[in-house]
Amino acid sequence: MLSSLLSEYSSVLEGPWAEADTVLTRWSSDWPRGHANARIVEEYLLGRAMGLLDVSGRPVVAGPASGAPAPVSPPTAVLGDPEGGLVLAAVLTGAPSVAVAGDSAAATAACREAVEVLPATLRDAVRFCDSPAEAVAALAEAPSRTVGEGGEAPGLRVIIDSPKQFAVLREYLRVVGRQASEVVVVGREKHMSPRMNRLLGETHADVHVSPGRAKSRILVASGLKKRAADSSAGSAGRSPQVPAQATATSPAEAVPEIRVSAFAGTFGGASVDPGARLLVRAVAHRYAGHAGEGMRVLDLGCGNGWLLAALGALLPKANLHGVDDSQAAVDSTALTVASVRPGEDPAALAQLDGTTPLPWRTSSGGSRGTAPRDFVAGSFDLVTLNPPFHEGATVTTETAHALIRNAAELVAPGGRLVVVHNSHLRYRSHLQHRLIDVEQWARDRRFTVLTGTAPAA
Repeated sequence: MLSSLLSEYSSVLEGPWAEADTVLTRWSSDWPRGHANARIVEEYLLGRAMGLLDVSGRPVVAGPASGAPAPVSPPTAVLGDPEGGLVLAAVLTGAPSVAVAGDSAAATAACREAVEVLPATLRDAVRFCDSPAEAVAALAEAPSRTVGEGGEAPGLRVIIDSPKQFAVLREYLRVVGRQASEVVVVGREKHMSPRMNRLLGETHADVHVSPGRAKSRILVASGLKKRAADSSAGSAGRSPQVPAQATATSPAEAVPEIRVSAFAGTFGGASVDPGARLLVRAVAHRYAGHAGEGMRVLDLGCGNGWLLAALGALLPKANLHGVDDSQAAVDSTALTVASVRPGEDPAALAQLDGTTPLPWRTSSGGSRGTAPRDFVAGSFDLVTLNPPFHEGATVTTETAHALIRNAAELVAPGGRLVVVHNSHLRYRSHLQHRLIDVEQWARDRRFTVLTGTAPAA
């Protein structure tokens, strides 16, 4: 495992490398520790910009050729950056313009915060976009660095943080892969696979695997195939995304079969979590015959929308709301709920990071449906929550604790929070700190449904 892609050139790069690292250290005080993906991308881009590394991330034989055109840094789209390091690496290594897009509200906020550490002159090079297609369009006429005589202006470079779901990578490449002269996918080695190479090979003639560094590695696709470029001419990102779909059986008498839709990136796809089914059965038992007239119902972390759609069937006159960190989930929920409640805006949906302190404000580009501009304490009569307990492959309860805190705060006085969780995690005390009359509504071999009411003001 290499200590650096640029070990041979550390003395040559001392100046520009140090300048980039000075900014990156302002972003993260322990840089580069804990940021292996961003570090290897920084090294790769710096080596390419200086003509020291070839497209595979290996040293150029005999160094840069004398009299060769000066290397250039192309306009760059960064997709799915979870913390901002990839965006900073692109800007600091010479990209004249950088467009950023991703699915997560939390990740977008982190990237915006990261960009604030850049000098003002470089900060202006970054543009945030609502989708990968918009990012590509934003860079279509972006200028490149000046090229020397005989040099060719570079095309578009796309940098992708390797998604957890292979389907997300496929979707990114469907939208932008045929526009990019170079696609760089970075990830932890244990999460990379030959399937990714084959996918990149569908649009590009050459797929390179970089040396590994600190258990991270880069895949680079170059040489856009002519048929791929021709098929995309004038139609970048215009073909609609097709969601996965499945029919979920009824968990309770008042809930019909529901057609579940899930766009790439939606947690769990089009399947229905058994914990959510247990929660719906418990709610159906308590609210039997209740039309939900005037009730404000929120599913916090709405996912593919099945739970919110089931609540809409149980409470046909309730006002439905859904919040999720993922835009793919928000769009999936819109389709799933519409299958139960046909018509315009059957639910008010918003893409928001549900772990941040209240109040939450939806932006014009970050919400779908008729979501309220603000989510404030005491807004909802019924809040449901099926919190995650994994971040990737790591078991953690921090996210769930933050979601429970906010869910309880969102409940109106006299209103109710219903939470389902893996039984071994024992969240009852977290509800009891914030609610009254906490009780168990249901339990099976794996899951527990707890509920509590908000005290009167």
